[in-house]
Amino acid sequence: MKYINLDYINTIADGNDDLLNELSEIFITQVNEIVDIINESVESENIEALKQAAHKIKSSLRTFGVKNLANKFEEVELNNNITFDGEFISGIKAMITEVNNVVSELEEYLSQHK
Repeated sequence: MKYINLDYINTIADGNDDLLNELSEIFITQVNEIVDIINESVESENIEALKQAAHKIKSSLRTFGVKNLANKFEEVELNNNITFDGEFISGIKAMITEVNNVVSELEEYLSQHK
């Protein structure tokens, strides 16, 4: 897998494939909802909503071993100097593209392991 490391989530699931599938499906649903919030926050320039969403997605990503991307969202969460300029918005869009790649990879994994 390119993005996801299932070591931690497999420890939680303790070899239970049904639980792993259920946790993965919850992850996909939650992450897609958070991405919508991030997009809305950027569009409305709502810093607090963006930081809250960054916190939530960071935790979800770490659970599935996507540490580098989680760290990027943590930087957004902790940034006290957010300005919604072109560079910042481009960075957020790139992060969302990575999230979408993670979701696609996990969906592909699930389709192969059901």
